[in-house]
Amino acid sequence: MKVQRRQSVPWKIKEPSRVKLILCMCAVMLVMGRSVMRDLGEGGAGPLFYAHLALILLCLFIIGIAVFRRFRKPEELLLHEGWLSIRGRRLSAEELGRVFVHAAAGYTVGIGLLPRGKRVVPVPYMFRYADREEEALKRLEEWSARHGVTMERKRFLRWI
Repeated sequence: MKVQRRQSVPWKIKEPSRVKLILCMCAVMLVMGRSVMRDLGEGGAGPLFYAHLALILLCLFIIGIAVFRRFRKPEELLLHEGWLSIRGRRLSAEELGRVFVHAAAGYTVGIGLLPRGKRVVPVPYMFRYADREEEALKRLEEWSARHGVTMERKRFLRWI
């Protein structure tokens, strides 16, 4: 007799919202842009001018990355017995320290999988569900409870 292994349904996931990051970078660019324009008007292109210009370029780069990630096609999260697979990366329940769910205004802003020994959630382990969010969150909560992984509903520290 053949034993059937329970196969996980792939959940479609996408990048968390980066609206606050983009708005903050735009604010920094406005302040630095004003300084750059003032320096150009005065005819001085000293070290501070180039530092402000470099900061503006860094902000543009960060905004570009955020926009690129936002419009990537959805990827998959698979929940298996003893491990999960996110974006093709396998993470066992023993390696996983916590699961964070950050919700605001009635919807999930982001979910972070924090490996043991880390303080900041790595970029590949941050996501939000593309569809059927309530059902998917329920399954993730069941999986984490079954494997002894703490699930917390709060903000979490993440990379850009």
